[in-house]
Amino acid sequence: MKQFLILLLLLMCNVGHAQLPNITFEHISDAEGLPSRTVERAIEDKDGFMWFGTRKTLTRYDGYTFQNIGNKWVFGVATNGKGDIYYSSAAEKLLRVDPRSMKEHVIAGFEEGGGYNTFTDSFGDVWFSDRKQVNRYCPSEKKIYVYPLKQTSFIYHKGGFVEDKQRNVWVLGMEVGLFQFDRKANKLICKMGLDCPVSGEKYQYQMHGGIIDTDQKLWIAMAFNGLMKYDIRTGKVKIYKHGKFRLLSVCEGTDELGKTILWIGAAEGLGIFRPDTEQFSFFEGLGPRPFEVHDLKLGSKSNILWVCTSEGILKYDPKNQFIKASRIQGQMPANAMLQDRSDPSGQTFWIAVAYQGLYKFNIKTNRHTFFPFPQYRNTSETRWLIQDKYNKIWVGCNQWETWQDGKSDPSDNRFEGVFHFDPVSGHYDALPFDIHHTFFSVPFYSLGMIDSKGRFWITNHYEGIHIIDAKSNIEVKLWSDGAQSNLLAGGNWIMHIFEDSRSQIWLATYQGIFLFDESARSFRRVNDKYGFMQITEGPDGNIWAVGWSGVVSLDSSGRTLKSWSGKDGLYDLECRQVVVDSSNRVWVGTFDGLHVLDEKRNHFRRFTVNDGLLSNNTMVSVLLAGDDKLLVGNLGGWNILDLKRLDKTGGSGNIRLTNVRVNNRESIADWSKPVALKSHENAVSFSFSALNFRKANDNNYSYYLEGFEKKWIDAAHAHQAFYTNLTPGQYTFHARLTGVASGSELSIPFTITPAFYQTIWFRVLSLLLVAGVVGVIYRSQLSYQKMKARLALEELEIQQKEIEHKAELVAYQLKLSEMEMSSLRSQMNPHFIFNCLNSIQFFTAQNDGERASEYLGKFSRLIRLVLENSKSDQVTLDNELETLRLYVEMESMRFSGKFQFEMHVDQHIETHAIQIPPLLLQPFVENAIWHGLMHKEAGGTVALFLNQPHDHLLRVIIQDDGIGRQKASEYKSKSATKNKSYGMKITADRIKMISQPLQVRTSVEVIDIKDRSGNALGTRVILNIPV
Repeated sequence: MKQFLILLLLLMCNVGHAQLPNITFEHISDAEGLPSRTVERAIEDKDGFMWFGTRKTLTRYDGYTFQNIGNKWVFGVATNGKGDIYYSSAAEKLLRVDPRSMKEHVIAGFEEGGGYNTFTDSFGDVWFSDRKQVNRYCPSEKKIYVYPLKQTSFIYHKGGFVEDKQRNVWVLGMEVGLFQFDRKANKLICKMGLDCPVSGEKYQYQMHGGIIDTDQKLWIAMAFNGLMKYDIRTGKVKIYKHGKFRLLSVCEGTDELGKTILWIGAAEGLGIFRPDTEQFSFFEGLGPRPFEVHDLKLGSKSNILWVCTSEGILKYDPKNQFIKASRIQGQMPANAMLQDRSDPSGQTFWIAVAYQGLYKFNIKTNRHTFFPFPQYRNTSETRWLIQDKYNKIWVGCNQWETWQDGKSDPSDNRFEGVFHFDPVSGHYDALPFDIHHTFFSVPFYSLGMIDSKGRFWITNHYEGIHIIDAKSNIEVKLWSDGAQSNLLAGGNWIMHIFEDSRSQIWLATYQGIFLFDESARSFRRVNDKYGFMQITEGPDGNIWAVGWSGVVSLDSSGRTLKSWSGKDGLYDLECRQVVVDSSNRVWVGTFDGLHVLDEKRNHFRRFTVNDGLLSNNTMVSVLLAGDDKLLVGNLGGWNILDLKRLDKTGGSGNIRLTNVRVNNRESIADWSKPVALKSHENAVSFSFSALNFRKANDNNYSYYLEGFEKKWIDAAHAHQAFYTNLTPGQYTFHARLTGVASGSELSIPFTITPAFYQTIWFRVLSLLLVAGVVGVIYRSQLSYQKMKARLALEELEIQQKEIEHKAELVAYQLKLSEMEMSSLRSQMNPHFIFNCLNSIQFFTAQNDGERASEYLGKFSRLIRLVLENSKSDQVTLDNELETLRLYVEMESMRFSGKFQFEMHVDQHIETHAIQIPPLLLQPFVENAIWHGLMHKEAGGTVALFLNQPHDHLLRVIIQDDGIGRQKASEYKSKSATKNKSYGMKITADRIKMISQPLQVRTSVEVIDIKDRSGNALGTRVILNIPV
């Protein structure tokens, strides 16, 4: 390089401030699915997808969703002509991602500090840097070439990369210098910096991002030295210093007028540099918090600028700039607006801002002039604006300072809630009529209107309406006091007054919509379904009203035509503003966005701060300015919408497939080619995108599945299609943007292969096989029928004999069972009486006359029950339990309460309905007392549990905590205790006998209860009795 470079390097310019473009940015953060707010790099691939390197992962963005790959902090990302994605991370220096499978493969592994600034050149080589050097990976050779750089005390990555039209790669070597790659010599040639052989070129700058513009000038962002312009042909250098900002990245673009600018990313935010005026300017308030710009990327296909920051992504779309903003000082709301009729050009507007005054605004020049209120500025909340036939401006306010009574200066009362402004003189004039204590109890003038007859309507929301004649300036009465009282009854508020093209006066109130009938001097309610806030008229003469529940259209008589709410796509239901433009589009101002209704398509679009609105709250004021402009009042200013550009904001682009799921699992097949699915893979969903990165409601799609559907499906904003239970066959999925002439259509062919049993050859073979089997069966059937005829008579004779034999056997068994039951019952009853008499004998021997008498009383009742029960084969369970209770009480008296008796009957058992043989349970209880408890010194407890597992089985459990069967056998003697066991055996036989005619399985099970050491804890008897 020539020696005069020294002088050029020293020629540094201190530049002024450039005018910022009047543009809007969309902010994308983790709330929209971005995996991390810290975004380091961006790249656009060959299909138009955007890839972002973030603090947490590499992610692909299709305008709707982010698809993440890996979990590394990504410092560089690049793509080649084949669509492969390369990236560098804090862990591995270089990785490659297959965009179809989304699988990553490590090329250069771990090194402290990781890799940075990934870049692909036109030869397909991949460049990346680290803290010591820059590296070049050649995919064809699968080899990495290393180019060491001079080491300094500055620890940071050593290079960024750009390529000129001659396919020369330039290396921005951070603090080391600027290098050009000599491909033939395979080495870096120092053009400026510490490694340069010429001492005069040894200048040290902290070079970050760079670009080569259309004029082949290399622009380099330098952290502490501003912006460098380097002529790669001549080596001429010019530096534009900016002392306040540390520049990190630069990108060439254009402003809203098409003029060339350089986008500048800095540690302190985003700005521009205008090469023609050599001036910088930086934006303010673009995000919720201050941010650092890491990278700038202009999409070659979408022409969208992507700004990678520490607080997410800023997106500037030149095609979506139909909303402009005009800002004023402070954050007061622009509550009322009107178009000045005296300006034939239609460019002048008057805007009333609460607690400030009037603004005269020229929509063409975007300039305004301020006329502050002459009095009570800090307490005057503007509510309305009207212009009279003399072009004077009337401003109505809610005056938040009450009447100025007692003031020595009577002029204090001139502007209590209403201001009268002369645009010609630029002064506020006195009112032509007195309003001091005239109309309302407080100076709240909520609504104002001049009707077609020149009458001035002044309204307080909750105190009513007053009308002033324009000629006499005297109040006139158009209705009775009773009519107004009825209007305001029940706490009703008047929220808006509107006169339509037919001179009808409409009132929007909390309790519905009213029409004023002047001839009847009354107000007629025409809609009482909702609380309404505002009314307007469309070009077709229909009335539109908005309120707390949505939007309503009415005809001229007030009859409701249709209503819209949240289910129809209205995002927010607090609707306070409504206008209808010349295309019959209905604009609705809500708390959360500005909505526009296309009545023909029955579809809402929503606009927010991401589209350029100053705030999502658009309930302040909305004004239609001619046929092509819409003004929206907001906090701290107002927005201007260019309606001519509205339809041009609709989506266009080439549809791309973004995801396919088969049987609800993500498919990794190459869907750019025909895909064959198995027969069971018959549930397929397709996701697609126009990749124009517009808002979701700007794109309208349609699709259909060839081979399944006959016509296109209008999907509106939906960008997914779902199909289930598809039969085997050939299909092609089609998707396109609706209503867009340009752009390609998506076509995805695929086949669902049939299972072997669904093929034609299988069906033919199956048919032949079935025919053969039918023939064989037919011949066999003929032989069988002949044989069947011969055997029929023999079989009938045998069956007849078997029936007769079974009948005789059943009769015999029934008679035998009756005889056995009678015999057993005759044994049972004397046995029980004998035991009772033994008890009486034992008790009488105790010489206790009183207790003997009680005992004999119980015995007599027991004998009576036993005698009554012996007359029948079955008694009720109630009867049986009463008999058992008497017996146990007698035994307890005899043994002086040595044992306890518990009876537990399941509440679902109907004891009065169940029939069982008499004296069936007593022997088992008796056995528990005599064998289980008599030999236990401390006594014990006998418990009886009854439940019913099902309708035909009664389960009885008798359990004692006595000495157990083994110990009891040791105490047995030849006394009557042997008879106790005999009674239990008789009862068991009876239970078995009961089961025979009923053919029910019964059982008597005796269980020894023991502890873990084998010691006896008692005995449990389980009886299953059929009922």
